Amino acid sequence: MTQSYIGIAGPKGLHALQLEDENTALTLARRVARAKDSRTVCFWAVLSDRDAREAFEQIRRGELFAALTTLDRMASCVGRVLPPD
Repeated sequence: MTQSYIGIAGPKGLHALQLEDENTALTLARRVARAKDSRTVCFWAVLSDRDAREAFEQIRRGELFAALTTLDRMASCVGRVLPPD
């Protein structure tokens, strides 16, 4: 099964990935707006449960770039979440 996720990515890789719900995009977009590095972005992606578990595990192990690579290769759809007003 596939589900939609909201995440944060920066120069070092994938920093956060959460299942999308009514508050996730706003919460993570605000976090990105406060980030010191302007290259940090909030995004939306559709992943299979298996691929999401792999990315979660890579983040947990501190393999942020590998997690971003997994997301980039396996997501069926990805788009940027715009910053809140």
